[in-house]
Amino acid sequence: MLAGVMFLREFRVDPKIIAVLIGIIGALLGVYLKEYVQAQNQKHRAIKILKSNLLLFMDKVNENEPLGKILMAGSILDNRHLKSLKSGDDTKYKEMLSQLESIQEHSKTDELLTNQDIDELCHRIKSYSEKEMEIIYEEIDRIREGIDHGNYILGNNDIKALDSHMVYRVLQVKRSINDIFATIKLILAAIYERNEIDYEFLKSQGLSAVKESVFACRHVLPLLKICNDKL
Repeated sequence: MLAGVMFLREFRVDPKIIAVLIGIIGALLGVYLKEYVQAQNQKHRAIKILKSNLLLFMDKVNENEPLGKILMAGSILDNRHLKSLKSGDDTKYKEMLSQLESIQEHSKTDELLTNQDIDELCHRIKSYSEKEMEIIYEEIDRIREGIDHGNYILGNNDIKALDSHMVYRVLQVKRSINDIFATIKLILAAIYERNEIDYEFLKSQGLSAVKESVFACRHVLPLLKICNDKL
């Protein structure tokens, strides 16, 4: 304290200048604190919305056994990836990833999807009228647009409020889901518009949708855990 007083006396610093500087620093800190609080509130809001949407998805999983198996496969894939990062051994992760990437090769066989499965699907789709198909296409487009604008998962403005590791996972989920709906629309059009059934093409697209579903689901449980931890 004494040294500070001696400094002021030696250099004849006007105390009013000190008061002004303190006022400026206080104002800057006030602005920073206000922006920080706003950012934290926005982040908290974004995490709450994300968690709610993830819980809605988990309700669907509980009602749908095949979807539960896809979620399990996605979780195993993500766990293997995290373990590979810790251990440096990515053999098991790459093995599962390779199996997923090559799943469409089974479109030439009946191992995963049979011709009978395709026949039943085609019969159902062909029973719809043109108007009904038009409504289905519009609904798919509406959902895809909604995903882009924040419905069902999280909007871009809210995504910006999240930490980078959360942003990556959310964007991966949105991309995969959009790809799935695009594939579904292609399958419907291929069935409804063509006179002959192209079994290999339809199996390939169906298996592609399954693959993307696994890639989307690999992020669901990790995101849910992060949301719970942060809230």
